[in-house]
Amino acid sequence: MKPVYFVLALVLFIQTGCQKRTYQDPGPSLIYLNFNNKITNAGILPVQFQGDQYVSYTKGIADTCLNLTKTAFYRKPLIIDKGFNNSFREYEGFTILLWLKTDACDPYEYVIAGQKIPTNDFNNFIGWQISKTVTGGWYWQASDGLNHIHYRPLVSQQPLNDGQWHQLGFSVNKKLREARFYFDGNLKAIFSTEQLDNIFPGASLYIGVDPLARYIRQETFNGLIDELGVWSKALSDAQVAYYYQQICGKKLKPFPEYKDSVTVMTWNIWNGGTNRGKFTGIQQITDIIKESKADIISLQETMDAGEIIAGQLDFFLYKRSENLSIISRYPPTRSFNIFQPQHFGAVMLNIGQNRKLLMSPLWLSLQPNLPAYFIKENARSDTIEVREMETRGKEIRFILSELTPLIQEDTPHATIIAGDFNSGSHLDWTTRNKKRHNNLVVNFPASRFMYEAGFFDAYRTLYPDETTFPGYTWSPVYKEGLQTRMDFIYYKGNTLKPSSAKVIDTWPYGFPSDHAAVLVSFIIE
Repeated sequence: MKPVYFVLALVLFIQTGCQKRTYQDPGPSLIYLNFNNKITNAGILPVQFQGDQYVSYTKGIADTCLNLTKTAFYRKPLIIDKGFNNSFREYEGFTILLWLKTDACDPYEYVIAGQKIPTNDFNNFIGWQISKTVTGGWYWQASDGLNHIHYRPLVSQQPLNDGQWHQLGFSVNKKLREARFYFDGNLKAIFSTEQLDNIFPGASLYIGVDPLARYIRQETFNGLIDELGVWSKALSDAQVAYYYQQICGKKLKPFPEYKDSVTVMTWNIWNGGTNRGKFTGIQQITDIIKESKADIISLQETMDAGEIIAGQLDFFLYKRSENLSIISRYPPTRSFNIFQPQHFGAVMLNIGQNRKLLMSPLWLSLQPNLPAYFIKENARSDTIEVREMETRGKEIRFILSELTPLIQEDTPHATIIAGDFNSGSHLDWTTRNKKRHNNLVVNFPASRFMYEAGFFDAYRTLYPDETTFPGYTWSPVYKEGLQTRMDFIYYKGNTLKPSSAKVIDTWPYGFPSDHAAVLVSFIIE
């Protein structure tokens, strides 16, 4: 009986701290191709095909599939023409999901699916594409002709070259202006698309080749494609999970949920974390985060490091802009495009036990850059406050104004704003602490406005004596100048209570950022 009890106890342990996954039928699709020995649309949209007369098939994930490998006699891509009146730009959203299998030894890059038209700029286009990378991973790119965004996950976490079938795809919600990325039924990332205009040019949908390819035979994807679906809406995560389970018969692992507390970090990682090497610097950043055991990380100056860090941690990624990201152990449910992409964003996280947490990354303007003025003999507090109000003070006012509907007292979720304020705090630059600050007492508008809006400085809540616990975050690298605290974690909501906090500013192999990281654990009440 002991082994039985042990197994039962183990099952109960595994289930504790996990959220059950839900599955929902996505409903009819516009286009659905099962490649069951013929090319025919099982969706509701009338379409025409090019390249459907001579097609090679082989064993697929469900039955047969489109064969574009070396064993295909008719090795050519498929073109789906919707017609002018059926442009995807007219729909409220868009989702494409497909299954594929690639040659593990192929070192070349291919476009797997896409809609694109050229622009006057030879190196640009309007549209989107899903591609296989030279390392055997995948990436997504979209452009409106002027602006573009891309998602490139780690091949070690989302491989296409392992000889297995994989489902991948993305959705775009035009109302929320967000894109979601999926791999094997799981949501992996949410990106803000606010900076993009139209990425659906109304061109034909190409399967198996770049729509702008000059040499189609050479550039055709080397692999198998199966069970391709296109929907005229952004499918929910539960609907994507349903489609995955229906095809492969596998259930997805449960989502994690908090037990007693949640640990939050904020960190400006300095130029994408590359100061100590393009990859080694990011590895150091990731190692520090791992050691901290942070559950949610607000990153500033993220650049392309977000996909790498999230992949190495196996966390979810929310990317507001090249500057701002959230990396989370807990699944995001939706994003909010508040204020300007380089300064602020917000994402709702499902932390489990019917609790949600609104998490916001922040970065305020660098200008005016006042540290040199702070140490002048004739520096005046009122001058500093006026200059601070010109940019950072105004930005916080706009942010809090737009955020107001989400942070009312009757909202069921708590809110955390974490980031680089590029500004000091009125709780630090006090009368009793003025000897550290060139005898200046400064009522910084950014921190004051946060306090007036009902937000609490988590570090200063736990360490109210600013003379004993200065909590400097600027700078672990530039130590010759005036040291100050400019990176903050603010919280609002009766369900959050900070239990511990610390500043991380050292690492055995050299600290990889000019900003210290701030780490706060919150008890969920």
